[in-house]
Amino acid sequence: MEKKYSLMQNMRYVLDGVWKYNRVILLLIPLNTLVTAVSPFIGILFPRQILDELLTAKRPERLCMLLAAFLLASSAAAYLAQCLRGVYMVQPVKVTKPYLNRLYQKCMDISFQCTEDADFLNNVQTARKGAGWGNYEGISGMLHKWFEAPGAVVALGGYIAIVSHLSLWILLYLTGCVGIHYALSLAGKRREHRVREELAGNQRRSNYLYDIMYDFSYGKEIRLYDLSDWLGNRFSLYRDKIRGIKEKQKNFEMWSTWVDIFLSFLREGIVYGYLAYLVFQDRMTIADFTMYAAAIGGFRWAFEQAAGHLADFHGLSMQIDDYRTFMDWPDAMEQAQNPVPIPPGPYEFRFRDVSWRYPGSSRYVFRHLNLEIAKGQRLALVGSNGAGKSTFVKLLLRLYDVTEGEILCNGIDIRRFDRKQYYDCFSAVFQEVLPLGFSAADNVGVSDGERIDRQRVDECIQKAGLGDKMRALKYGADTCVLKAMDDEGIEFGGEMQKIAIARALYKDAAMVVLDEPTAALDPYSEYQVFSQFEKMAQGKTTIYISHRLSSCRFCDAVAVFDNGALVEYGSHEQLVRTGKLYARMWEAQAQYYQ
Repeated sequence: MEKKYSLMQNMRYVLDGVWKYNRVILLLIPLNTLVTAVSPFIGILFPRQILDELLTAKRPERLCMLLAAFLLASSAAAYLAQCLRGVYMVQPVKVTKPYLNRLYQKCMDISFQCTEDADFLNNVQTARKGAGWGNYEGISGMLHKWFEAPGAVVALGGYIAIVSHLSLWILLYLTGCVGIHYALSLAGKRREHRVREELAGNQRRSNYLYDIMYDFSYGKEIRLYDLSDWLGNRFSLYRDKIRGIKEKQKNFEMWSTWVDIFLSFLREGIVYGYLAYLVFQDRMTIADFTMYAAAIGGFRWAFEQAAGHLADFHGLSMQIDDYRTFMDWPDAMEQAQNPVPIPPGPYEFRFRDVSWRYPGSSRYVFRHLNLEIAKGQRLALVGSNGAGKSTFVKLLLRLYDVTEGEILCNGIDIRRFDRKQYYDCFSAVFQEVLPLGFSAADNVGVSDGERIDRQRVDECIQKAGLGDKMRALKYGADTCVLKAMDDEGIEFGGEMQKIAIARALYKDAAMVVLDEPTAALDPYSEYQVFSQFEKMAQGKTTIYISHRLSSCRFCDAVAVFDNGALVEYGSHEQLVRTGKLYARMWEAQAQYYQ
C-alpha cells in the first residue's frame, strides 16, 4: 500500500479519536508538560544557588531554606510526574479500542474473496499495528508520544535560553550534533517501514506453524506421522527470515549508535573544555560552571528527546497510514448501490454463461457454465476432487463474484441484493467445521445471537443425531466444545459436523447447501442425517455435495462436474443407465456395499 496521509493529517485523525472517545487525555497532556518541563530546572538552578551560598556568604539559615526548597520541589515534581504517568497509561486503550474494533469488523465484513488474497492478509498484520495493538504502536504510540514530547520541547526552550546566554556558537554546535542524531533516527524508521510487508508475511506464516505446533487438535497427525521435525524446520525457516530482516535493521541501528557515540565524545570534549577554559580564565565561577554543565547536558538530553520524538512521530504516522489505507481497502466484490428486496423463497437459480477465475490468475475454473436449479429442487453436485463443486457453491453463495456472466435468483442478478441479506437466505454446512469456543447450544443457535431459543436448539440437536450424547454430558448442551476454553469442555472431533448440521437446521433458511456434511460420519449416521434433511428440505431448494453417491438417491437431479465443466445432468436413475462418468463412479462405490 502506498502512503496516502501526511504526518499532520494522521495527527488530526488521532486527535479526532481523542475528542470522540477520551477527552481526559487533553487535560493530562498539559499537566504532564508543565511538570516535565519544570523538573529538570529544579536540578539545575537550586544546586547552583546552594553551591554559590557555600562558596560565598555561607549563611546557615539561607542554606537550610534552599536545601528544604530543593528537596520539597524535586520530591513534589517526581511524585506528580509518577502519578500523571500512572493515570495516563490506561487512557490510550479507550481510544484505540474502537479503531481495533473497526479493523476486526472490516475483516469480518469484507468479501470472502479478499481473505484469500496474500496482500490483504499481510496488510491485516501491519494495519493492526497502526490501530495500536501494542502500547507503543500506531495510534497508541502516537498518544504516548503526545504525553512525553511536549515536556521535552518546553524544557528544550529553557535550556536554549540558558545555553544561548553562554555562547551562540556552542548552541549552534550542539544543535548540529543533535540534528545528525535525528537524521539517523528518521532513516532507521523509514528503513523499518520499507520492510514491513515482507516482515508481516513471514510473521503470518510462522504464527500459523506455531499455532499448529501447540494446537492439540493436530496432535494425532503430528505424532503418527512424526511431523515435529518437519513442522519445526519450516517454522525455523520463517523465523530465520524474520531474524535476517531484523538483523539488517539492527546493524543499521548499531552503526547509527557508533556514529552517535563518536559525536557525543567529540561534543563533550569541546563543550566541557570550553567551560573549563572560562573557569581558568576567571571568566566563570564554579557555581556557574556547575549550572552550565548541567544545562548543556540537559540541552543535549532534551534535544535528543525532541528529535527522537519527532522521528517516532514520523514512524508512527507511517503505521497509522497503514491502518487508514487498509480501512480504505476496496472490497473485491461489487456492492449493490440500490439493493433490491430479496423475494421470498423457495428460490430458483440460473447460472447464465458463467466464467470464473482467481484474481490475478489467467486460468479459468469455469468457462461459460450454464445450469438451472428449479424452485424446491434437490440437486446433487458430483465429481472428483478439484472438479469445481465447492467453487460452484461459493459462487452460488456469493462468497465469490463471477468473472463473466451472471447468476440469477428468481430472475434477479444476485449482485443486486444486499450481500448480508442474501446470506440470510442460506443454511449451509461445509466439510471443514471450525468450532466456536462456546457451548454446544451457542454453536447451534449462533444465528440468533443472544436470543437463542433453547427448545429449538434441543430439537435440532436431536434431529442431528446428538441427542443421546448431549443427555449423557454433565452440562448437556451447555458443555463447551473446546477443552482449551473450558476445563470441563470436551472435544467433539468428527461430531462437530453434527453440531454444524444442527446449526443449519436451527437457522431454517429457505435455501439449504450441504458441502460434504457427512464426510466424517459412518454410512448409517449419514443415512440418518440425510433422512432428517429430507424432512427439513420439504419445499426448499437444496444443494448437496457428497463423494458418497448414495446421497444422490435423495435428490431430484444430479449435476456431474469434471475439470471445471458440467459434463452430465439428470436423475440418479438416468445417469446410471448412461454408462458414462457418473455410472462408473456409482459402480465403483456400489461394489463395497454389495
